[in-house]
Amino acid sequence: MLNGDNEVFDEFSPGVGEPSCMFSRFANHFTTWSSQINKIEEPAAVLAAPGYDSYYHWLLQILPRIHLLQSVQPLLEHYIIPKNAGEKFVASLKTLGIDEKHLYPIGHGEKVQCSQLFVPSIPSNEGAIPHWVIDFLRRQFLDESYAPERKKKLYVVRGNRRRRVLNEDLVVSAVSKLGFEPVAGENLSVSQQARIFSEASMIIGAHGAGLTNIVFAEGAKVVEIFRPSVMPLNCYFPLSVVSNNKYWGMISEGDESDCGDVIINIDQLIRTIEFVESQ
Repeated sequence: MLNGDNEVFDEFSPGVGEPSCMFSRFANHFTTWSSQINKIEEPAAVLAAPGYDSYYHWLLQILPRIHLLQSVQPLLEHYIIPKNAGEKFVASLKTLGIDEKHLYPIGHGEKVQCSQLFVPSIPSNEGAIPHWVIDFLRRQFLDESYAPERKKKLYVVRGNRRRRVLNEDLVVSAVSKLGFEPVAGENLSVSQQARIFSEASMIIGAHGAGLTNIVFAEGAKVVEIFRPSVMPLNCYFPLSVVSNNKYWGMISEGDESDCGDVIINIDQLIRTIEFVESQ
């Protein structure tokens, strides 16, 4: 993200200002590698941000930026988004009142020059989600008149993405016997996920983006499962606190890499569930 004087905005251009980055060797960053530039004359806003392909970052760091644009939304003709944003993500923009005809997708390496560009701040980093983001998401994706009973016990399915649960079929079978309902968020819209998680009394799952939906729960007991070598407590623990849920962590088995798989010890999981339910 650069202004008319070719100055980089650090907040929206992570890594570009670091000495190790190639950009630092060029005086004119905007034309580096390519001089092909598309121009937008009408007022536009940027929603693209790092991590846009992750449900966590889309829900907590991209969608809330629409709230920050409220005062200028009547002026906006274009919303700049990543070209390969998932269908579910694009549909969530429509839920927030942005018609698809106003979307301006850009791909990797594409450059856009805007006569008037609005760039809302990214609300927070991981582990520092403000209360207003939670309130905004609940208002947008939950029916105000809906009063959930909050009795469901949910297991968040990891599926075949990275950081797989290698024995997930056995885990689902075991927790189903304890009254848990498996939820595969990748098959559901944001609104559908919001409604399901708003009805939860307990949520368990391995560390991953599917746990982001705890923002729609309130008063639930959350159990996050980690591998021994990686315990990112700066993510769903503070998110549980800010969304008014109770949090427990459980260490299971897995490899040493950051994106490695996990094997959940079922006996340990059952003991953990029994302990948490007793609290």
